[in-house]
Amino acid sequence: MDVDAIHTTTAALARARPLFHSEADFQHAFAWRLHLTHPDARIRLETRPRPGVRLDIMALIDGRRVAVELKYLLRDLAVTVEDEVFDLPFQGAQDVRRYDFVKDIARLELLRAEDAADDGFAIALTNDPNYWQGGDRERVADAAFRLGEGRALEGALQWAAHTGAGTMRGRESVIALAGRYEIGCATSASSAAGATERFVIWLSPCHRLGPSPCGCHSQWPGPGRSLRATTRLS
Repeated sequence: MDVDAIHTTTAALARARPLFHSEADFQHAFAWRLHLTHPDARIRLETRPRPGVRLDIMALIDGRRVAVELKYLLRDLAVTVEDEVFDLPFQGAQDVRRYDFVKDIARLELLRAEDAADDGFAIALTNDPNYWQGGDRERVADAAFRLGEGRALEGALQWAAHTGAGTMRGRESVIALAGRYEIGCATSASSAAGATERFVIWLSPCHRLGPSPCGCHSQWPGPGRSLRATTRLS
């Protein structure tokens, strides 16, 4: 499955579902959109492609094993869209969730390296500006995992030396990335039921492409809302 195909899927899902109630809702809706786009595909949720590894979605599409990890990173939002009430919570713990997103990329790399997947996509959707603002701040605990505009993720990434044990609990391991992932995003403000929001998506593709760089461009429009992100794998 190539980058254009995943863009088609996310764009179609965005037109059908501008918001989701939870990460599980996002996962189910994404899997269903894959099914609608590729009716002959075999699609499974919450799989274990290898011992000790859980994966949000594994799809067999045109003979290729496509692994997908999804994140829905939220601040609080109460809004009604087309008579459907959404009451999204404030999750907080942005440092830990940044770590988890980067760990998703490493997990996809591992699956490809062990021949458990052919293509991989780590996708995050958020309305919390703490994720896309700030860039590369050197003195914060999670500086290595920052996802701001223009940031490149590569090599061995770890918590800063002064990070508290409570923050790192269960996430102490260094994350080693084989590839390079350039974070880019653009958003437009919009209004829904009186609430102005910005949503940003990051799409990090992991392909068997060799050393050549692969760019991607994804859009996530909602009602009067659009967003787009760019990343590059080399």
